[in-house]
Amino acid sequence: MAADRAGNALAIVTLTTFTMITLAGLGLDMSRAYLTKTSLQDACDAGVLAGRKAMAASGTYGATEQAKANKMFNFNINENRTETSTAVFTSSADTTGHVTGTATTTMPTTLMKLFTYNSLPLTVQCSAELQMSNADVMFVLDTTGSMACNPSGGNCVSGSDSKIVGLRNAIKSFYTTVAGAVTDKNNTRIRFGFVPYAMTVNAQNLLTSGAMPSNYFVDSSPYITKLVQFSTTGTTVNGQTRYLATGYRYTSSTVNVSAFKGFGSVPLATGITLSTGKNASSATYVTVKPSTSSPYYDPRQLAVAYAAGTAGNLSTTSYTWSGCLEERGTVNQLSMSPIPSGAYDMDVTSAPVTDGTNDATRWKPYLESLEFYLNGYSMPLTTSTVMSNQTGYCPTPMMLYTTVDTTAPNTVPTWLNTYVNSLVANGGTYHDIGMIWGARLGNPNGIFASNVNAGNLPSVSRHIIFMTDGTMENYPANYTAWGVTQYDGRDAPTSTTASNLVNYHNNRFLAACTLAKNMGYTIWVIGFGQTLTTQMQSCATANRAYYASNTTALTTTFQYIAGQVADLRLNK
Repeated sequence: MAADRAGNALAIVTLTTFTMITLAGLGLDMSRAYLTKTSLQDACDAGVLAGRKAMAASGTYGATEQAKANKMFNFNINENRTETSTAVFTSSADTTGHVTGTATTTMPTTLMKLFTYNSLPLTVQCSAELQMSNADVMFVLDTTGSMACNPSGGNCVSGSDSKIVGLRNAIKSFYTTVAGAVTDKNNTRIRFGFVPYAMTVNAQNLLTSGAMPSNYFVDSSPYITKLVQFSTTGTTVNGQTRYLATGYRYTSSTVNVSAFKGFGSVPLATGITLSTGKNASSATYVTVKPSTSSPYYDPRQLAVAYAAGTAGNLSTTSYTWSGCLEERGTVNQLSMSPIPSGAYDMDVTSAPVTDGTNDATRWKPYLESLEFYLNGYSMPLTTSTVMSNQTGYCPTPMMLYTTVDTTAPNTVPTWLNTYVNSLVANGGTYHDIGMIWGARLGNPNGIFASNVNAGNLPSVSRHIIFMTDGTMENYPANYTAWGVTQYDGRDAPTSTTASNLVNYHNNRFLAACTLAKNMGYTIWVIGFGQTLTTQMQSCATANRAYYASNTTALTTTFQYIAGQVADLRLNK
């Protein structure tokens, strides 16, 4: 009958059921495809992140770096979950430091096979880069004499294979890596500061720039110096009464050093001729009767008298202060935890008292031409023998935080290239003086706070990279930032042996490391051809101490640290 609709209902049910099965199958396979693509994307992201991290360490993106990316991709892909065929992952890097990847796979369908769709091809893209935020990096660098040698300890002439040249190149590579990671060139600030050290440090740039007032240094201070002794009985020569030079006295004596602080040429008396009883006309003399209780002139006093015409038969030699320093007053205590009261050398925050009421808080010029080597003799030493001046080892001047231009990552800024190339290798190894000044220059609440806090940026990551090629090397007879230990006894008692003196300075070193960490600095330590000591490992922020066996490894280590300083991010 025309009114019978049973057949129509059956057709509708059949069609509806087929459509529902089709939609269910499509939904099931699309759900599987979504899960597969998500897994593929996660693995792709993991792969390029690993590849970019490897690139940060090596500076290139070759087979080794690709292998690391592939390994991480394979570790993260889960093909069993969706029964996909073998996924294919490829990655590459461009000249801007981006690592990009492509991952593909094929997922077999289930119900969609009924409609001849046996599989679904899936492809994802991924990209990773290093992105630098605002960062300050203070390089505390061992530039002692052994850095003039090659990593094997030979050819110690600062040649092309030397460690000092390797250091220069490594710093430049560090710049290239960091600059390449800066994506927002206009709003990201990167600054480098430098503390080259040996047995002391050099403050010349700080003084000449005005960052460190000259009155932070004393006008007069004791030095183990040469005093010329004069007779208090006059001798008449050509109608002139003269008081003749009779001998030398080597002892700790206060010398006026104010003239040196302007970095001008300052005359010191030399060419002294002692009286022998037969050479009155040629012997060095003064025309003002010396004090009976202290008939001595130091080299500076005698030069001043010579210029005034009240001394004669001598010559003078001009000397210009290099800018290196002797440390502030301290306590010759072995333990530096806690830092004892009166150890002003370990105070990296407070400015000196400059009104003359507490000169122990001020620094003094490191003047090897006024400091004499006594060859183990006790003070005071009275003799007619001319002793030698101390040998001074003054490193390249320190530098406050300076902004580096990151707009051309492959071109090292001229100022940075010039500064790094000025690093020279000489002197012995006092790690503590380097770290003390690294903390002092980088202290956001210290003497140089205006430099550290310049710009009032809301977020700055702060880092100290401490590099050395040797262990502590401390000798009681050397002239250092603490004077001469065996005579001055400032850093340790005068009887301290070389082996025990190392313990005193290791403790100062660790105390300085703690001060820097408490300021929020991450400390990275590199042993360049030097096995990492317990102190080096303790100084470093957790697990950030590295050994570099040669110059290539040093460059790689610097690049790796640069990559760690930057943030590794996906760039989709």
